[in-house]
Amino acid sequence: WCFKIIKIGVPIALVIWGMLDFAKAAFSNDDKQMGAAKTNFLKRTIAAVAVFLVLVITQWVMNIISVNDSQSIAACLSEVM
Repeated sequence: WCFKIIKIGVPIALVIWGMLDFAKAAFSNDDKQMGAAKTNFLKRTIAAVAVFLVLVITQWVMNIISVNDSQSIAACLSEVM
């Protein structure tokens, strides 16, 4: 359930922060702030994609491990949580 929250929350946060940055830049009528908003949005998009890929790869590895030895992965997860 934690992965699902992150997968949903990261894009929502990206959209909200992007909207706020672009709104501030649009209301200031400053070309430098619009460029900075674009740069920040691009950096945040790259970070969001990286987080998403880490989660997908982690789930993929966990699925591979659980197919081979489901009891050991369940014991490991119960120890962690």
